[in-house]
Amino acid sequence: MAGMSERVTVVAEAPLRVSFVGGGTDLPSFYESFGGEVISLTLGFRVSVTVTGRTDRDIWVRLPVFPGPVGRTGVGKARLTPPTRLAGATASGGLELVRGAVDFLGGERGLDVTVRAQVPPGSGLGSSGALTVALAGAITGLRGRALEAEDAAELAYHVEARACGSPVGKQDHYSAAFGGLNRITFLPRGQGIRVKRLDLGARRLDELTGRLLLFHTPRRSSSRVILGDQNQRCKDIDRKTVGALNHLKALCDPVERILQEGDPAELGPILDQAWRHKRALASGITDPDLDAIYELAVSSGATGGKLCGAGAGGCFLFCCPPEDQEGLRRVLVGRGLVEYGVAASTRGLEVAILGEESALTRLDDLARTDVAAGREDS
Repeated sequence: MAGMSERVTVVAEAPLRVSFVGGGTDLPSFYESFGGEVISLTLGFRVSVTVTGRTDRDIWVRLPVFPGPVGRTGVGKARLTPPTRLAGATASGGLELVRGAVDFLGGERGLDVTVRAQVPPGSGLGSSGALTVALAGAITGLRGRALEAEDAAELAYHVEARACGSPVGKQDHYSAAFGGLNRITFLPRGQGIRVKRLDLGARRLDELTGRLLLFHTPRRSSSRVILGDQNQRCKDIDRKTVGALNHLKALCDPVERILQEGDPAELGPILDQAWRHKRALASGITDPDLDAIYELAVSSGATGGKLCGAGAGGCFLFCCPPEDQEGLRRVLVGRGLVEYGVAASTRGLEVAILGEESALTRLDDLARTDVAAGREDS
């Protein structure tokens, strides 16, 4: 791809995810000593990054902005900011991740970078991991390198953890890079990471997702503070935190059995166990308001659930029998939560090298996709 025209555009997309059990065991501070495991499912919600080379060395960035109160904006309702020149700009949120990716991946050329998203940041659905995976795919793609899923995940993790200094684990990057329903094993002492695809078949996957409901709370998840606390506790081998993480890891075996051959109704009580262990991982994961939402959901038909991501806000994932779902929706929407549709996706990182006109057409199509109605991007 040497000598490629500056007007050639690379588009990379990566999915968001929900994790069922094991979240937190993907922190290197834990799994390098004890090993970690996570079972996660990627969703139809995707983050898209468009990168076009420039003739100068400037980096110009456009990011999605979701108007309105946190958690109240509908899926796909973002608008784009005016272009921001990266040099000299205060880097936070998406801008910090773009800067980290550019710095870490190097290169001499300037870039025009546009980020599109269907769900606001702080949802607890792994949006920063998906963004860094898409950034890695787009920037390396513009330079003529196609990434394997594992390479994309590792590059993205290093962008977020090393270049940006975020105390993150690796599950979001591996989920976004590989896509699908996976059991991800983080082996101790530098032995590597294994990704096992759990292929349920379309009918059984529909039966599973038909029991899952996702609701955004009126606040954002606070991953940096919470994961920083949890990370330090793991380094200190805090007995309560390490014990809770080992319990979460042990739940992967029964969850895989349920997903593969058991009754999907059994997933709810397992999620309830996971939530009760998760609350012990660090301070600030929950509070009386969030506990009240959870107890209200359980009293209204949910058989279990958990707060997605690090905690403190974002989305609740609930398991609920189909016959009780309308009542649960009524109660939670009345409490101020917003429902996000659950559409499973098998698609991981996808990268396309396109001429500028066709790339922009594809992204406009992406922006109009109604994932909330249950349709996966295609």
